[in-house]
Amino acid sequence: MPRTKASPKKCVKSQVTNNTLLLILKGDALTIPEGCDGKPNMVKLRHPQTSSQAMFFFSADNKMVQEILSFSEDKRSWVIDDHIQSDGKVHLSTPVDPLFLVLPYLMKSAGRFEPLDQLLQDEDFPETKRLLQCISHKQLRHISDVKDVGDESYYRFNEDRAIKWLMKKSKKVCDVLKEKGIHVGPGAVSANFIRGSRYVDNDSAPAETEFLLYSYGILSEYISADLGIKLRSALNLPEASNSGLYITDFLLCGQTNNLIKNKNKMLGIQESAN
Repeated sequence: MPRTKASPKKCVKSQVTNNTLLLILKGDALTIPEGCDGKPNMVKLRHPQTSSQAMFFFSADNKMVQEILSFSEDKRSWVIDDHIQSDGKVHLSTPVDPLFLVLPYLMKSAGRFEPLDQLLQDEDFPETKRLLQCISHKQLRHISDVKDVGDESYYRFNEDRAIKWLMKKSKKVCDVLKEKGIHVGPGAVSANFIRGSRYVDNDSAPAETEFLLYSYGILSEYISADLGIKLRSALNLPEASNSGLYITDFLLCGQTNNLIKNKNKMLGIQESAN
């Protein structure tokens, strides 16, 4: 009796679970301080510009908060250990000053003095309470009036202070752009494709206004449209187009590490303009 040829066994590749992702974190974000019983965590918060859901990463002690930026391309996957991750997205973390996240809650207080824990109550995003641990009383004075009653402090949004703080932030971003030789004038996208490309001489360097427009574009990604208009007016800037820091331009020309370093220094974790 002839033998029956056995059907070949189907080769099954094991895959990581659906909630696995490739995340590049900055610095010691995963370090757990001595005596801390918490753990690093990724949470959903309200984005300060759009009010829509965005992902943020908190350190174990909630003293550092980082924004999670996602980039994806078609037909890409990752090999992680012995597994294939079909989701080819790459997620990058960049520290962000928590004042940007607190700012929209202060603006909604309608001129009332309120304690910070009450201001940051958000039923849709309960993890917002983590911000209580990563922002100081001194920092809040940059964007609010403060009234101390006994051991309690109450805060009210102060637009003039907020604009002055944002103007100082803009100047700091300008300094970083100049220091790093980032191209901000006409042809900036093409120039940034050239690794290590810098201005040859002072004649080719852009004017101060172009640096301010670029820095304004960066900061405007973290504030409301109304506040952005007032900031642009305070900086005496013309109508801006293509003034933002285009993250994909850096990724395409292999500048991922420089991007993270530059944006970290520009926005500054826990860095308040004095």
